[in-house]
Amino acid sequence: MKKILITLCLMIGFLYANDLLKQKNVLSVKNVIEKEEQIAYEVERYILNELKIPSLNDLLTNDYLGENFNLSSSVGNDISFKNSSDLQLNLSINEPSLENSYIKLLYVRELYRKNTVVSWDDAYISISLKSDEAKTLFNILKSGSSISKDCLSVVANNFCESSKLTLRWYNNDKSSWIEYNKSSFKNGDVAISDSSLVDNKDTKLVELPIGTKIYIKDSGIKLKIDTDVFMDVDL
Repeated sequence: MKKILITLCLMIGFLYANDLLKQKNVLSVKNVIEKEEQIAYEVERYILNELKIPSLNDLLTNDYLGENFNLSSSVGNDISFKNSSDLQLNLSINEPSLENSYIKLLYVRELYRKNTVVSWDDAYISISLKSDEAKTLFNILKSGSSISKDCLSVVANNFCESSKLTLRWYNNDKSSWIEYNKSSFKNGDVAISDSSLVDNKDTKLVELPIGTKIYIKDSGIKLKIDTDVFMDVDL
């Protein structure tokens, strides 16, 4: 009887310790997810504010994550970018031994993620931009173009922020521009500096969808009715 009681006590103690370890691991995984989510949130905010794709060091400032933001993980690797230009983080938890564990299932679960998506097989975490404005800015920057904070310092054949809602692209000699809405970008109506862009059938107008309205500064409105055909629209 005494041996049975001892065995029972040992089993209860083992189960209790195992349960405590599991609770600790769950809290640790949730903590890592929270950090990854916070990084993703600040990445989007940085793109919107600075008009650039950030590195992790760019985010470790008081304007964003803070200088003392902790990138460590008690259940895996420190948080880091796999490819910042693609908005991908390395997996903090990626041990093969965890393939079928509750730790992995918790880590990849969408329930705790809003701004990130785990690609376990490809070993990275995608940062999901939420606003159309951020998506537009990111796609422009990803293509290799730059976006200046003001149009006085814009580089030829690149973009600048003409207002909080709009972007301008300037041509090769900066004599003409096309203005886009940040949210709709090439899927919305545009404004242009002069009719020469229409007359010369500029590539950036040609690539706009049919049905786009083109507002010409101090002039009139054109409607795109075919690939490179534009007709006047009555005001």
